[in-house]
Amino acid sequence: MSMFKASILFLFILWSGVAAPTQSHGSSLLRGALHCLAVKDTDWLAVQKSQAQSIRVSYAIDTASHRTENTTYVVAYANRSRTRGKVFDLIYQQKGHTVVFDVQNNGSFARSGSKIDFFKPPLGGVWTQAHLQGAIKQADQRVEVLFDVKTLSAPLSGVTCRSFVDNK
Repeated sequence: MSMFKASILFLFILWSGVAAPTQSHGSSLLRGALHCLAVKDTDWLAVQKSQAQSIRVSYAIDTASHRTENTTYVVAYANRSRTRGKVFDLIYQQKGHTVVFDVQNNGSFARSGSKIDFFKPPLGGVWTQAHLQGAIKQADQRVEVLFDVKTLSAPLSGVTCRSFVDNK
């Protein structure tokens, strides 16, 4: 699938996730990824302990770095100006009637102009940081979407959540 087609598909997923959260497989995919970031024991988005009612997110798709995997980067912004936030690297795959989401990496960032610095850096060194910085810049070019925390926190059948910390 070309980068353009993948971008259009994910944009549709984002749109349908806001407009009709339970009506299509595409919206289920996005909701599943965010669900895993919101409710897993690690609460990657830190929404369970906060008073936040909604979360601002955007995304980027990488079809070149991992040719055998479906990789999506989710960026959760801490403010409207998109100068702070968290970035997540997720791999997902369909297994029968279940979609498995696997959080591969994450980092907390701050931006000053065009410079992005990680104050909680991802694992993996310079290569990983460069890929996540690129994903943040791609996500900044896309529409920001607002999701309700209660919706993301609700139980979701057909979704399995994993992460790199589960294997420790």
